[in-house]
Amino acid sequence: MRISTILPMLFFFLLQLLIIQPAISASSVVEITGGVPVEVPAPPGFVEGLRSIGETMTAPTNRLLALFLLEPELKRMVSGKSHRMTRYCMAQTSRKLESTNVSAQDFVKLRKTLKLQQRDLIENSKNDGQMLLDTMSEKLGRQSHDPSFTIKLGEMLPLGVFHETDTSIGISAYTKVSSVVDGKTVEIPMVSAWTTVLVKGKVVYFYVYSEYKSKADIEWTRSVSRQWVSSILSLNKNLDQQNVTDQLTSKKPKPATEPANSSTESFNNVLKKAESGDAVAQYSIGSMYFKGEGVPQDNKKAVEWIAKAAEQGLAVAQYTLGSIYSKGEGVAQDKKKGIEWYTKSAEQGFAAAQFNLGNNYYKGEG
Repeated sequence: MRISTILPMLFFFLLQLLIIQPAISASSVVEITGGVPVEVPAPPGFVEGLRSIGETMTAPTNRLLALFLLEPELKRMVSGKSHRMTRYCMAQTSRKLESTNVSAQDFVKLRKTLKLQQRDLIENSKNDGQMLLDTMSEKLGRQSHDPSFTIKLGEMLPLGVFHETDTSIGISAYTKVSSVVDGKTVEIPMVSAWTTVLVKGKVVYFYVYSEYKSKADIEWTRSVSRQWVSSILSLNKNLDQQNVTDQLTSKKPKPATEPANSSTESFNNVLKKAESGDAVAQYSIGSMYFKGEGVPQDNKKAVEWIAKAAEQGLAVAQYTLGSIYSKGEGVAQDKKKGIEWYTKSAEQGFAAAQFNLGNNYYKGEG
């Protein structure tokens, strides 16, 4: 196996885990435990997508709110033309803290703890990440018949606190990801910025990752993080900032008001594009119907819209339709039809469809 195939293989594995989801979305409203809706914005130039990949990259102690990718890279991925993410962002929340209403005073203590325990925090993150990579290495090694295949995180070096306000704190880190294939090693330097934000009494984590080529990449991750903090507080009406100010000055907090439901608004905007024949929008509408995002959940309409996109030749829609028929989700199970749609997607180079198609042939199914 050539070293240059390592990253495509990595994302080949991740792409097979795709579930029905909107391909592209500008922002999302997430119900955090406790009934508090928080609008999570996409950084400029990024779009939300490939959620199941984000799920596999999220530690068990956290819950994924959104995975954001560069729009050109996401479009290449859903079309099957590329499987590489050079820069991406993730928003998460702690499962342990989801149901807790964190006060301004509590967040002050949390900020102090994060500053004092940067190295421990980064080391714990490395351990969680290595557990994921070990699982991936084992599966990829079996697929490639190379038991020596491994993916390892190198030492993670803290780069210090780069941002701190009453409602947020950001920390940078540097590491190298190395892979061993057939006894040969390749290293990919990575830089990241981890920001913790207090939004409407809830703690939200925002992670920005980039391949490292120069110091400009470090500043890029920090700049994206700062802008995102400003955006999420602004989108959520800065209610948290006002309450923090009131609490820290011993004033009575102002009552929070709920933001408008932008999920329905987003659905209506995408629907207009779908009705005009936009294949990506049709796929997104179908996904929204499956998940009940901005519209009542309706499997029948979901399949109809995804089928429209698939008929137009959208590879990810063809793959999804193949999965729908193979599993009988929203339709009567029909593995023969599943194979047909997997084949159309695979012929366009969509890796997940190629994997599932090969797996079906191996098992003699369909």
